[in-house]
Order: sequence, then C-alpha cells, then structure tokens
Amino acid sequence: MTLHDTMGGRKYSCQSDKYCSITRKLAVFIGWTNALISFVDDSFKLFTQTLDSSYELPSRTKIIKEITVICNKLKKEILTYLHSAQYVNICTEIWTKKGMSALFLEIIAHFFLTKDKKRHNITLAAHFTTHCSESG
Repeated sequence: MTLHDTMGGRKYSCQSDKYCSITRKLAVFIGWTNALISFVDDSFKLFTQTLDSSYELPSRTKIIKEITVICNKLKKEILTYLHSAQYVNICTEIWTKKGMSALFLEIIAHFFLTKDKKRHNITLAAHFTTHCSESG
C-alpha cells in the first residue's frame, strides 16, 4: 500500500484482509449493541470515511449477512462447548437499573470443561426493557 492509497486514493478491495477485518468488527459492533441497521446511514458513512478514507462502507445487506455469519459461528462454538460439558447449570438473573428505569433479564449457562480444567459461563439470552415498575 502506498502513501497515495492511504490518503484517499484507492479503496480497499472487498476481499482484502483490512476490508474484511473492518467489516467484521462493524458487524460485531452492530450485533453486540443491538443498534438498528439504519445506524449505517449517510452520516455514519461520512464518519467512517473520516477515520479511513480507503474503507467503503458495505451495504446494509452485506452487513446483515456478516452479522448472520458471525452469529452462526458463535452458535456452533457454544454448542460445541455445551456438548463437551458433563453438566450444565442454567441460571436466570434479573435486575433493575437504579430508580427502576430499566429491567434486565439474562439466561446463563455455567459449566466446567475437563478438557481445559476451567469453569465457563455463556450468556444464552439477554433481554432489556424500559417498562418496569415495582407493582409488576
């Protein structure tokens, strides 16, 4: 890569390691934060161009595909872990934000793997809502 390339010359190839890495991290960010896919709008494109002018933001369809690929990979990894555990303890946790302004609910699997002799926990589901009150 030349100085001209990094100063706004050529765009990264869609198959380049750099492009794929940035796109994957963007997909993880959107999926992890539950941001709406509409988050990737013109102002966000301008923001990413400011950070790296060689990166062209992919279409929403491409980002959705990338999120799906990452989710499927994670599901397979989780199933592999759970299948190799002798016992799995499923727990739920519920807590509220100070002032009862939000409620959080999680379902977590706790297990021990003899392979690495370590305890593990995986969040299987998480739910957030702003509709909660003391009276239920």
